[in-house]
Amino acid sequence: MLMTYCKQCLEKQQKINELEEEITRLQGKEAVRLAMKEDSGSVAIRRLRNKPKYAVELFRTELCNVAEKTRSMPAEFINSEGNGVTDAFIEYASPLIGKLPKTEYLGSYPKV
Repeated sequence: MLMTYCKQCLEKQQKINELEEEITRLQGKEAVRLAMKEDSGSVAIRRLRNKPKYAVELFRTELCNVAEKTRSMPAEFINSEGNGVTDAFIEYASPLIGKLPKTEYLGSYPKV
């Protein structure tokens, strides 16, 4: 069972890596295209919601709109115990990661 779980995790990670690579390449191409006609700026990524699969939109923005800005995980994505995620996060992330493998608690250590 553990080997099956590990295999599922590796397959999902490979799928995610391939998607991230594709998006990064598109972002790089868009950056070059914009650099040929714009003075400055940055290529930003916006996730398109309400799509059956993970989809993004690339757009130009001023660097000051993205530099030194981070987006923290929204509170509604963190469970009440603070040690896991909610169904809202699963719904948000599922177009990218697909169905998550079932996990179970093993051992006598305290649950984290």
